[in-house]
Amino acid sequence: MGAGQAATRIEEAQRGWLWRLWLSLATVTVVIVTLMIPFLVKPPAPIIQVAMLDVAGQTRGGATNDLAVLQAAWPSHIVQNFSTASELQSWEVTWPTSRQPAAKIVLDRSTAEIRVVGKSKDKTFQKSFSIENGLDAALRQAKAFVVEQTGQLVR
Repeated sequence: MGAGQAATRIEEAQRGWLWRLWLSLATVTVVIVTLMIPFLVKPPAPIIQVAMLDVAGQTRGGATNDLAVLQAAWPSHIVQNFSTASELQSWEVTWPTSRQPAAKIVLDRSTAEIRVVGKSKDKTFQKSFSIENGLDAALRQAKAFVVEQTGQLVR
Protein backbone atom coordinates (compact mmCIF):
# COMPACT_ATOMS: atom_id res chain seq x y z
CA MET A 1 0.00 0.00 0.00
CA GLY A 2 2.91 2.36 0.60
CA ALA A 3 4.27 2.04 -2.94
CA GLY A 4 0.88 2.90 -4.47
CA GLN A 5 0.55 6.03 -2.33
CA ALA A 6 4.08 7.11 -3.23
CA ALA A 7 3.33 6.69 -6.94
CA THR A 8 0.13 8.72 -6.56
CA ARG A 9 1.99 11.52 -4.78
CA ILE A 10 4.65 11.59 -7.51
CA GLU A 11 1.94 11.83 -10.19
CA GLU A 12 0.20 14.65 -8.30
CA ALA A 13 3.50 16.49 -7.91
CA GLN A 14 4.20 16.09 -11.62
CA ARG A 15 0.72 17.39 -12.52
CA GLY A 16 1.21 20.38 -10.22
CA TRP A 17 4.57 21.13 -11.83
CA LEU A 18 3.09 20.84 -15.34
CA TRP A 19 0.21 23.14 -14.41
CA ARG A 20 2.67 25.78 -13.12
CA LEU A 21 4.74 25.48 -16.33
CA TRP A 22 1.70 26.15 -18.54
CA LEU A 23 0.63 29.08 -16.38
CA SER A 24 4.13 30.57 -16.62
CA LEU A 25 4.22 30.16 -20.41
CA ALA A 26 0.79 31.79 -20.74
CA THR A 27 1.91 34.73 -18.60
CA VAL A 28 5.08 35.23 -20.63
CA THR A 29 3.06 35.08 -23.86
CA VAL A 30 0.63 37.74 -22.61
CA VAL A 31 3.51 40.02 -21.60
CA ILE A 32 5.24 39.64 -24.99
CA VAL A 33 2.04 40.30 -26.95
CA THR A 34 1.25 43.33 -24.78
CA LEU A 35 4.71 44.78 -25.39
CA MET A 36 4.44 44.20 -29.16
CA ILE A 37 1.07 45.92 -29.64
CA PRO A 38 2.52 49.45 -30.07
CA PHE A 39 4.83 48.15 -32.80
CA LEU A 40 2.06 46.36 -34.66
CA VAL A 41 -0.58 49.10 -34.61
CA LYS A 42 0.20 52.05 -36.88
CA PRO A 43 -1.19 55.43 -35.85
CA PRO A 44 -3.55 57.04 -38.34
CA ALA A 45 -1.98 59.34 -40.91
CA PRO A 46 -2.56 63.03 -40.29
CA ILE A 47 -5.49 64.73 -41.98
CA ILE A 48 -4.09 67.20 -44.50
CA GLN A 49 -6.17 70.00 -45.97
CA VAL A 50 -4.72 72.22 -48.69
CA ALA A 51 -5.95 75.61 -49.87
CA MET A 52 -4.85 78.51 -52.00
CA LEU A 53 -5.81 82.16 -51.64
CA ASP A 54 -5.69 83.81 -55.03
CA VAL A 55 -7.30 87.25 -54.88
CA ALA A 56 -5.88 88.20 -58.31
CA GLY A 57 -7.50 85.17 -59.91
CA GLN A 58 -7.80 85.34 -63.66
CA THR A 59 -6.25 88.82 -63.88
CA ARG A 60 -2.80 87.35 -63.25
CA GLY A 61 -2.97 85.30 -66.43
CA GLY A 62 -1.97 81.75 -67.22
CA ALA A 63 1.73 82.17 -66.47
CA THR A 64 1.44 80.77 -62.95
CA ASN A 65 0.71 77.12 -62.31
CA ASP A 66 0.47 77.25 -58.52
CA LEU A 67 -2.66 75.12 -58.38
CA ALA A 68 -1.00 72.36 -60.41
CA VAL A 69 2.12 72.50 -58.21
CA LEU A 70 -0.02 72.22 -55.06
CA GLN A 71 -1.95 69.30 -56.52
CA ALA A 72 1.32 67.58 -57.45
CA ALA A 73 2.71 68.07 -53.94
CA TRP A 74 -0.46 66.74 -52.26
CA PRO A 75 -1.88 64.37 -54.91
CA SER A 76 -4.39 62.59 -52.70
CA HIS A 77 -5.90 65.82 -51.37
CA ILE A 78 -8.29 68.29 -52.96
CA VAL A 79 -6.90 71.81 -53.16
CA GLN A 80 -9.48 74.40 -52.14
CA ASN A 81 -9.20 77.63 -54.13
CA PHE A 82 -10.43 80.78 -52.37
CA SER A 83 -10.74 84.22 -53.92
CA THR A 84 -11.44 86.19 -50.73
CA ALA A 85 -9.64 86.30 -47.41
CA SER A 86 -12.90 85.91 -45.48
CA GLU A 87 -13.65 82.59 -47.20
CA LEU A 88 -10.17 81.35 -46.37
CA GLN A 89 -10.45 82.53 -42.77
CA SER A 90 -13.70 80.61 -42.35
CA TRP A 91 -12.05 77.47 -43.78
CA GLU A 92 -8.98 77.86 -41.55
CA VAL A 93 -10.96 77.80 -38.29
CA THR A 94 -13.04 74.75 -39.23
CA TRP A 95 -11.24 71.59 -38.07
CA PRO A 96 -12.10 67.92 -38.57
CA THR A 97 -13.86 66.34 -35.60
CA SER A 98 -11.45 63.39 -35.58
CA ARG A 99 -8.81 63.27 -32.84
CA GLN A 100 -6.06 62.27 -35.24
CA PRO A 101 -3.39 64.85 -36.14
CA ALA A 102 -4.46 67.45 -38.70
CA ALA A 103 -2.71 70.17 -40.68
CA LYS A 104 -3.88 72.93 -42.98
CA ILE A 105 -1.52 74.13 -45.69
CA VAL A 106 -2.34 77.50 -47.26
CA LEU A 107 -0.63 79.10 -50.23
CA ASP A 108 -1.20 82.84 -49.90
CA ARG A 109 0.00 84.65 -53.03
CA SER A 110 -0.64 88.10 -51.56
CA THR A 111 1.87 87.51 -48.73
CA ALA A 112 4.13 85.25 -50.86
CA GLU A 113 4.13 82.47 -48.28
CA ILE A 114 2.88 79.04 -47.39
CA ARG A 115 1.25 78.91 -43.98
CA VAL A 116 1.04 75.65 -42.05
CA VAL A 117 -1.31 75.39 -39.09
CA GLY A 118 -2.01 72.14 -37.31
CA LYS A 119 -2.99 70.13 -34.27
CA SER A 120 -1.35 67.01 -32.91
CA LYS A 121 -1.66 65.34 -29.50
CA ASP A 122 -3.25 68.28 -27.67
CA LYS A 123 -0.77 70.80 -29.08
CA THR A 124 -1.05 73.26 -31.92
CA PHE A 125 1.69 74.27 -34.32
CA GLN A 126 2.13 76.87 -37.02
CA LYS A 127 4.84 78.21 -39.27
CA SER A 128 5.19 80.22 -42.46
CA PHE A 129 7.50 79.50 -45.38
CA SER A 130 8.45 82.13 -47.97
CA ILE A 131 7.87 81.19 -51.61
CA GLU A 132 10.34 83.76 -52.93
CA ASN A 133 12.97 81.03 -53.44
CA GLY A 134 10.50 78.82 -55.26
CA LEU A 135 7.19 77.20 -54.50
CA ASP A 136 8.60 73.66 -54.68
CA ALA A 137 11.24 74.39 -52.03
CA ALA A 138 8.66 75.96 -49.72
CA LEU A 139 6.35 72.97 -50.17
CA ARG A 140 9.15 70.55 -49.26
CA GLN A 141 9.84 72.60 -46.11
CA ALA A 142 6.13 72.61 -45.24
CA LYS A 143 5.88 68.83 -45.64
CA ALA A 144 8.97 68.30 -43.49
CA PHE A 145 7.51 70.59 -40.82
CA VAL A 146 4.23 68.64 -40.72
CA VAL A 147 6.14 65.35 -40.41
CA GLU A 148 8.27 66.83 -37.63
CA GLN A 149 5.25 68.08 -35.69
CA THR A 150 3.00 65.03 -36.12
CA GLY A 151 5.71 62.38 -36.08
CA GLN A 152 4.07 60.70 -39.07
CA LEU A 153 4.68 60.52 -42.78
CA VAL A 154 2.55 62.77 -44.92
CA ARG A 155 1.24 61.63 -48.26
